[in-house]
Amino acid sequence: MRVPATERRQQLIDAAVRLTSRDGIEAANLRAIAQEANAPLSAVHYCFRDKDELMHEAVEFWLQQLVGMAEQAAIDGGLRGTLTTFADQFWHELEGDPRNILAQLEVVTWAIRGESHEDLAVSIYSRYEAALSKLFADALVSAGETSAIPPGTLARAVVGIVDAGSLQYLSDPRSGQARIVYDLLIDALLVAAGL
Repeated sequence: MRVPATERRQQLIDAAVRLTSRDGIEAANLRAIAQEANAPLSAVHYCFRDKDELMHEAVEFWLQQLVGMAEQAAIDGGLRGTLTTFADQFWHELEGDPRNILAQLEVVTWAIRGESHEDLAVSIYSRYEAALSKLFADALVSAGETSAIPPGTLARAVVGIVDAGSLQYLSDPRSGQARIVYDLLIDALLVAAGL
């Protein structure tokens, strides 16, 4: 049975996300992705120029998850309430699906290492930071607050805390220390912002 190209393309993107989350970026070669999608290898070559193009689309999926998390976060309790709620939501996602978060981190390092897709890492972070910056700016306006740290800088700092906390958690999920340090860093950032 013939599958329309747009449907097949989405199946392959979904397969790349699943495979990378489950087995890591190194396992996500075109043959394995085709097998994961239950599609012929020729379908991958028909829908995508190469692995880079397919992985760019997988990154777009993950980016939509991250940006969506920021866009759906409730603006409640001023910047402190909004930021801590977002931080809690992210941590819940990390504990609920650690391999998905690990895959996202692996894709960033893959993008940084590859000459043909080095702009991908910049794009991932700039879009994520823009969504968080808007969330934080909206929280400040909504509560009539001011921050000693501009929303864009706060967003970049939060992304750094999220990345560091994720790596700490992934390296030893049983410890409990990663969450303690994560919360301390979020609180220290808010104190530095004067909130």
